[in-house]
Amino acid sequence: MLDKQGTDLDLLFARLINAATDFIEAECNGRRFVLTQYVNEVSSITGSRQRYLILRQCPVFYLQFTGDTVAGSNQVTNVAATPIWGAGAGASISSIQPGMPIQWGDNGSQVNTPSYAVPQGYLVTVTSVSGTTVTMSANATQTITGANFLVHGLIAAQYKAGTPTAPSWTNFIGDQFELKDNGQSGLIRIYGTMPRNYDNSARATYWAGFVTDFDNFGNPALHTLPASLTYLCEKLVIRFVTRRKFAGKVSEGLQGATISYKDSLDADDKLILSQFRRTPSSF
Repeated sequence: MLDKQGTDLDLLFARLINAATDFIEAECNGRRFVLTQYVNEVSSITGSRQRYLILRQCPVFYLQFTGDTVAGSNQVTNVAATPIWGAGAGASISSIQPGMPIQWGDNGSQVNTPSYAVPQGYLVTVTSVSGTTVTMSANATQTITGANFLVHGLIAAQYKAGTPTAPSWTNFIGDQFELKDNGQSGLIRIYGTMPRNYDNSARATYWAGFVTDFDNFGNPALHTLPASLTYLCEKLVIRFVTRRKFAGKVSEGLQGATISYKDSLDADDKLILSQFRRTPSSF
């Protein structure tokens, strides 16, 4: 009941928040918003152009950071921008794209020579994070102060070379795929032609969703869940609480005024939901 205090009321609000969250995710075609790892998510190949694998969840985790490397060591020290992926589920987020990007001048000429901190041509992963130190799966090839890194949550992309009863999952080589739009779109760009003999013939393992830390709401380094989703969830919880108090009541007259309790979402609610809906997975 709503007149209970303390733990019972806390549990009630926890259930209502979970119910509102489930409703929002269902309205967004099963999209989940908290940073989560998805292992071997299988998709079918459709269409003739076969350019994109549409992941069921987005955004794929993506972060740019800087740190210091020493040739022969697998540790990156004095790392900036680690808090949002340095604890909990994000500690083993994978796929470092190392090095300093090419910079171009106003006249179109190259103004720097890229320096790569780790070996090129194969996947380097984050094996652990401790404070401002990141441990990689490979040793640095150069000693660089303030090296630039891109780390993202696309861990593996594979295609099925075997049959439904004897699948043989094969990794795409590095130049056959890449994450599009820094992971925001949840798309993997596929290069080359895929076999279309069977369904369920592509799969991916990745981290997707937003980092949540409500104690630091408003700090984009610690909390990335869009404020509009939080706002919508709060509105739904308030609406649920109000309706529990006046269960079964359609309207109420009060000194000539009438208060109505709507069953449907209002226009603002629908607009927020429309911004986060996902389409079926195919490419």
